[in-house]
Amino acid sequence: LQRSFLPAPFHYLALLANPRFLAMLGIGGVLRVPWVGITLLTMLAVDPMREGESLEGRQVRELLFGWPPQLHAFAAALSRSGLATGPSDAPLGGFIALYRFYSLLRKDAIGHDYIAGDPGEHVIGPMVAVIERLGGRVVSGVRATAVERTEAGVWEVRCETVGSPDHRELSSGPLIAPEVILATDAPNARALLEASPARAELVTGLRWTPGQANAVVRLWFSGRPRDGGESGMFGGDFVLDNFFWLHRLQPAFVEWSRATGGSAAEAHIYGPPRLLAESDPALLWMEVRDFSHAFPELQGARVHAHLQRNPPTHTLFSIGTTAQHLGVATPWPGLFCCGDWVRDEAPPLFLERSCVTGLKAAGAVLAARGLPAPAVAAYPRPEPLAALLEWLLRGIRQAMIAVLAAISSLILPDRVT
Repeated sequence: LQRSFLPAPFHYLALLANPRFLAMLGIGGVLRVPWVGITLLTMLAVDPMREGESLEGRQVRELLFGWPPQLHAFAAALSRSGLATGPSDAPLGGFIALYRFYSLLRKDAIGHDYIAGDPGEHVIGPMVAVIERLGGRVVSGVRATAVERTEAGVWEVRCETVGSPDHRELSSGPLIAPEVILATDAPNARALLEASPARAELVTGLRWTPGQANAVVRLWFSGRPRDGGESGMFGGDFVLDNFFWLHRLQPAFVEWSRATGGSAAEAHIYGPPRLLAESDPALLWMEVRDFSHAFPELQGARVHAHLQRNPPTHTLFSIGTTAQHLGVATPWPGLFCCGDWVRDEAPPLFLERSCVTGLKAAGAVLAARGLPAPAVAAYPRPEPLAALLEWLLRGIRQAMIAVLAAISSLILPDRVT
């Protein structure tokens, strides 16, 4: 799709020039391709980040009605890989936001960059070094349990010891600061705020992004897979949801692969809960089976495997109004949020969303102290044709909404809101 000679959003039509794609669809599927195209174009008329309330409570399955089974399965795999759940549970607003930003409006948005090594060495370590050089501290071994605003107008963060704390004085009393940023996942942010009696009622009335459990497996093989991309998705009757060939991405694995002739992969499982309830040996057996089915050349070539289970903190991204979902700014002065679940008009999801909201939260603290806020780089604009179609379709949609509202006010004047 990135190499398509057609501009976005019509770059998908390049698939119709691929004989294997047409053979996969069959005659019945090809006849339904125009309906799929219409569905994709309707996504241009909706910007969930700016008008999330119009999609609140709706699921991806509504969007996929009438799609050919093969493309329905692909969209289901995309939903699981991108939103950590299937079409029946994935929020429609999150799916449209994902599709718009990472594919529909620009061809080059499909490509991704990867950290070329261990995140501790390449990201966390350098960030900690900067914080400490500027007089800050990063501590481990303690867990925040509640945030309270005092009568003096400052925030107290109560903590408890977990293991061996780096700074034991943190467990002897609350941390005090005029501003606090909750840079955590949605379930833990909710727990921190609900622990305060002064805020519990308002917090309970908010809509919170659910947290999903998941599992990550790494597999080492004595051989190498066939040529292909560095990553991909599993769709259909597979346990795994996506995979990344580490020997094509990270220098340490590249060197190991050259020295041994082997390969290594990381794959993710996003549920459902009954699957994650399986034992470690059962999950590992199913994961190896999936790789053997997808890459027959690796059958019987596994030399090592490692499974990691993660708690239910992975964001199931949903979008609503600022009044319903916490944004960077909160109803409480001096308290800010950042993370991949935070309500904001910025178009990206995942790690990028965490970074953008983190910059905005830091800027809000600086602004509160009369200091200049850091600039947030603008995202690439949609390709010209996609931007034009978006403008036209949004206008048509708004006009239709106005006409329907006018008709409804004439027929049912007492029920119009």
